[in-house]
Amino acid sequence: MKRFTGYCEPVGFNTFHPNRYDLQSHTNVFNNQSCVYGAIKIVRHINYYIIRYYTGTFLCMCICCIGPWITILAYPGRTILTATVLYAVIRISHTGYDEVPARDVVSLYWWFWCVQFFIYFCIMEYALAIAWFYFAREKTEFHKRGLDTPDGHYFGKNGWYRYCGQQMDNFLHWVFGPIDFMASPMHRNKVDYFARIFLPGLMLLWVFVYLVATLSPWATKYRYY
Repeated sequence: MKRFTGYCEPVGFNTFHPNRYDLQSHTNVFNNQSCVYGAIKIVRHINYYIIRYYTGTFLCMCICCIGPWITILAYPGRTILTATVLYAVIRISHTGYDEVPARDVVSLYWWFWCVQFFIYFCIMEYALAIAWFYFAREKTEFHKRGLDTPDGHYFGKNGWYRYCGQQMDNFLHWVFGPIDFMASPMHRNKVDYFARIFLPGLMLLWVFVYLVATLSPWATKYRYY
């Protein structure tokens, strides 16, 4: 509680709706005499939410980054891993919605939604890795039998798909070394190798953008925890 003395010229408390709490029209009641008025400032401490919500959900995203390091053959482990993490994040999110009710979208809601989207993206990555395995195996079988490659059944030969694949191979060879992804697509899956770099990078990028958007000086006036 803060108290002020002096000439009474209160200012509206709500910066979005200055007329809602505008008390200037009542100053003539005091006949320009000195008066006393108070203001209550309610502060929501961020430390509680870091421990209860942010840390746990961030660790859930880190757990999902382990998925691409597991072979696609271990589908029970990868499926249970992502499904369990997703269930935990949804439960934490519902607890946060109940504890921080708001008519508008607050920054905590954005965090929950993006964490859930990240986990959904990890599930889609696993599905794409399985699809690439069958594509690589089919292509290898066609080469062994001396038949035309099945590239035309997908995105066309010598098109943008082939060019993107070559660029991805060059990038993965630069990071992991000369790996023959076609030799063992189940254990050396190109999609999983790329996700080992992409998923942690995407997670760190999202955390950086979130911190800039919520902790920057221009956002201090409007943020909610």
